[in-house]
Amino acid sequence: MRVPLHICIISCALILLAGCPPAPQITGYHGPTSQMYEVVTAVNSNNSGIPTIWTDHTFKAWMHDDNGKSHYVDGDGVLLYRKQIDKPDELLLQGQSIIGKIFEIGSSSGPDAQYWVALVPEISTEWWGYYKNLGKPCVRSLPIHPDLVVEVLGVNQIDENFLRPPVPAMRFNNDADVYMFTFSLPTPTKWVIQKEVWYSRKTLLPVKVLLFDQNGRVLLRADLSEHEPIEGGDGRKIATQYKLFFPENKDRLEFSFKSPKLTRKGLPRAGTIQRRPIGDVRNIRIDEECGD
Repeated sequence: MRVPLHICIISCALILLAGCPPAPQITGYHGPTSQMYEVVTAVNSNNSGIPTIWTDHTFKAWMHDDNGKSHYVDGDGVLLYRKQIDKPDELLLQGQSIIGKIFEIGSSSGPDAQYWVALVPEISTEWWGYYKNLGKPCVRSLPIHPDLVVEVLGVNQIDENFLRPPVPAMRFNNDADVYMFTFSLPTPTKWVIQKEVWYSRKTLLPVKVLLFDQNGRVLLRADLSEHEPIEGGDGRKIATQYKLFFPENKDRLEFSFKSPKLTRKGLPRAGTIQRRPIGDVRNIRIDEECGD
């Protein structure tokens, strides 16, 4: 019996279709996006109204001593922050538990601006140095870099002169649905990327911060999430969940803000954030070889 031609054609088509893999699913976002100046305007509109932060927080920290031994601590504490112009921002991040103060991370401004980190349990050491020596070969390493922690709060403004160093450049990441900003600086021999910040397309709030050395290696990676309005900020928002990772020594620090405010009882104000005696701990000035 002869099979009609049209039935043969349909049968062959069905066989071929059955053997074809399904079309791959397109993931990520592929719709319209904003121009760079629009993103920068939105970021600056939010961040310009956050000159200070006062907040309680809870934390977890995995830190290593001079011998590479890991130490875990957790507890709660307080964070104070003051934005500065043309000088280091001020930061005081303290943590404590039932045994008392566990750590302190700080950054001050002024002509003798300093940064410091103190780890009390087991290690009982405070490392500190002057900003004027930051980056010099005479500076020793320390477990957590306070000058880097300041950067991850994500409340700094972006210079709207896009040709002035650190020069910003923007690209859109379809898979992560974020605007990725890099900030580059010139050196005597090349341009280097100083920092990379990811901003959510939907909210235009920061969700990731990467800080680099001059060889392009990551010094600090921070994930930011759960943004909430800051009290007193007219609806402006900051992240309340931070996860920091320092690849060089594998240290990790996580903290969660609780009801962040611009200020509490007038704090922080000028002169609030200074390096003060921690107590009975070993004191190490990491830039002592640089001289005064």
